[in-house]
Amino acid sequence: MKKLVIGIAAAVIVVGGCAWLLNAVTGDPALRWTQIDNGRFETLQDSDMRYQYRLESFDENGSGEETVFKAERMLRDDAFLKLEVLPFRGVVSWEEVSYENLPAAVQEKYERPKA
Repeated sequence: MKKLVIGIAAAVIVVGGCAWLLNAVTGDPALRWTQIDNGRFETLQDSDMRYQYRLESFDENGSGEETVFKAERMLRDDAFLKLEVLPFRGVVSWEEVSYENLPAAVQEKYERPKA
């Protein structure tokens, strides 16, 4: 009986771990926002994505962390981006957004662009 309980517990842990991993790789991405600084990229030689950015990004509550992502081309300096981020894959997509479309807590981190 004890072996059966241990076996079932182990199976639950394995199945739960697989479900968590699948969600981390293919689930709903977390949203983060950043501003492009073309002084903070590296040019990659052996990649389709030629530019690697290493920028501070913020979640909707204004909590910051360094985020690394690649792009095929140099992005517009000072542009604001909304990033979709998965735990193991990193940034899976991005789109340029206006300052007005940033969450209020993120707007506080950046200076309003001059018109």
